[in-house]
Amino acid sequence: MKIDIRKTKASVGVAGPQAEIEDELVLDEPQLPLQERLGLDLTVGQWLSLVFRLLLLATGVIGLKVYEQRNINQLNLSKNLLSGEISELESKKQKLKKDIEGFGVLSKQSKQFNTKLDIIQGIMDDRIWAIKGLDQIRSSIPDKVWLEKIGYRDKVFTIDGVSISNKEIERFVAALENTQLFSQVHLGQMHEKEQTVRNSAGRKQRGAYRRFFTVQSTLK
Repeated sequence: MKIDIRKTKASVGVAGPQAEIEDELVLDEPQLPLQERLGLDLTVGQWLSLVFRLLLLATGVIGLKVYEQRNINQLNLSKNLLSGEISELESKKQKLKKDIEGFGVLSKQSKQFNTKLDIIQGIMDDRIWAIKGLDQIRSSIPDKVWLEKIGYRDKVFTIDGVSISNKEIERFVAALENTQLFSQVHLGQMHEKEQTVRNSAGRKQRGAYRRFFTVQSTLK
């Protein structure tokens, strides 16, 4: 620090006495360099080391930002790929669901069709046996037996007929029992009735007595 002693004068008025000379003490502080005032009084090597560290830190920050951005891009790419795969799987799921539903409908229709086929097959088989049974009944009728009505239901034939004697009816029943188609032949109630006939003039007259009977034959 410098101390500067300067002489100063002060005068009062134009003609007044000369004022006393006083000594003025002035303190003049020295001007320090900026780095010293900031506390940065470093050597060249220290400055270079500091700059190098700052550059290294800046490079690390930039590298980290680049790395993070690259990872973000990769994550976005992976996200887009996964989104595409999820969409594709969802489409396959919906298609598979429709296929399963369609298969269920087809399976139901197939069962219904098979059921109908079984019914038709049963009807056909039943009709075949019925035709065979009718043919067997026709071939078993004696000469003096006449059939008036034949009914068929649930493998059972109901035969209404008429004959001139009981013996002919017994022959008819025996012929049915001897066949291989019927498991059971049952002769029902018989009754005798006089049959009315017409003569050549068209007039009704008494005729012979006829025996009416009913036979039930069950297919095997």
